[in-house]
Amino acid sequence: MDSARLDHQGTGLARSWPSSLAGELERLRLELFETSGYCVVRAFCSVQESREIRRFWHRHPMPYGEKGYWRARANYAMTRGGVVQRYECFFWNPPEHPLTYELAWSAHALRNVLTGSPLAASVLPFGGLATTYRPTRTDAGDAGIRLHLDRLQPGQTHLIQVSLALSTQGTDYDGGGTRLRRDDGRLINVHDAERLAAGDLLLFNQALEHSVDPVLRSDPDDPLSGHWRMLMPDHPIGRDKRDAARLLETLRAVEYETAGRPPAPDGRRAWLRSLVPTDWLARLGQLRSRPR
Repeated sequence: MDSARLDHQGTGLARSWPSSLAGELERLRLELFETSGYCVVRAFCSVQESREIRRFWHRHPMPYGEKGYWRARANYAMTRGGVVQRYECFFWNPPEHPLTYELAWSAHALRNVLTGSPLAASVLPFGGLATTYRPTRTDAGDAGIRLHLDRLQPGQTHLIQVSLALSTQGTDYDGGGTRLRRDDGRLINVHDAERLAAGDLLLFNQALEHSVDPVLRSDPDDPLSGHWRMLMPDHPIGRDKRDAARLLETLRAVEYETAGRPPAPDGRRAWLRSLVPTDWLARLGQLRSRPR
């Protein structure tokens, strides 16, 4: 795949990948899987876009919810105050914020390309896994995340995490950053080593030990301050039949919301609909025939 617009791949997204990406895919794969355990795509989004995302999500009034993953679950706030703000969003829900949604979809598609997965893998939960996109802010006073490693869940074929930097270390906050223990045993702070800036995209191997350093300086009242990033973990998704019915209702609602509209910057839902298996489409047709 080259750096052509993702729309040319049938996704319906209006966004282009950085033009420099065309000749970089092999390098990214080499660094991610063979040499470093991580790779970086510079300027995956602009600083201006990162600021727009930070302003939108700062203390965003999304309802709280306990951590958990099942079909048709609404977006929810895992934490929304104090020294951590964290929001869990699913691709099957209408976007809370179109730019955030589109950047997440674009980054997830790139991960699928690098891992050799189908472009649409884990967007919807029909295969038992689904990706979430998680805008996250950490301020001074948080203890960070201890050194740990992750293990494959049922159905997973890789453990590649995506982290889109939305703020810049040394400018918007001090401290913080992701640490990785490389195959050679060295524990490095990737944010320090790579001088990651707002807009840079980090992909790393979660099977390596990793941690997040505490933030040492930030202004919790400033929407642009703090260690902002967007993480994109894969999750095993529950298969409860009641959840299946709710997911169909959600997809129908999305269909009606976008019917007759031209392609929008937040992505065309027709591609999302194309991912739904045939038997689910039949049930969706039955739902469509019912009065709303």
